[in-house]
Amino acid sequence: MEYFSFDAIPPSEVNNESLYPTEFLNTIDDAKMPLHKLQLKISCIVILLQNLNTLQGLCNETRLQVDCFFPTMLQATIVSQGNFYDEVHLLPRIVLYPSQSRFPFRFKRLQFPVQLAFAMTINKSWGHTLDTVGLYQPNLLFTHGQLYVALSRMRIDPAGIVF
Repeated sequence: MEYFSFDAIPPSEVNNESLYPTEFLNTIDDAKMPLHKLQLKISCIVILLQNLNTLQGLCNETRLQVDCFFPTMLQATIVSQGNFYDEVHLLPRIVLYPSQSRFPFRFKRLQFPVQLAFAMTINKSWGHTLDTVGLYQPNLLFTHGQLYVALSRMRIDPAGIVF
């Protein structure tokens, strides 16, 4: 399923609207913003980019598995370990504003606040428990603590790993 965002410049910055067409706004790719073209499949793993409802476990960087598609909603199950594991939620499209933009204008994007989570950095893996971990480290580790964090995310005993 493909979901396209709705990008626009807020009315407070109408003067910039003619300078930056919608096609240009669609090309903006920011790490903390969802993509303009979000391609999802059933059972794919996504990560939340915003706090939606902390009381229900929908916090920034929560991992979810997509279960069902609707025109304006996603049905997803929390797969991060914790009190909310295996709970099903409906995720709406929300309006997002980039917090620190490298552009001289503000814009808004209406999209699901998720991003595919095929891989994550060692820092993003903090607090997660995973069944399978693949570690790609072409350069030397910054500190020995990085290796510990990466290996300690697995359910099995890291002593049983063969390199």
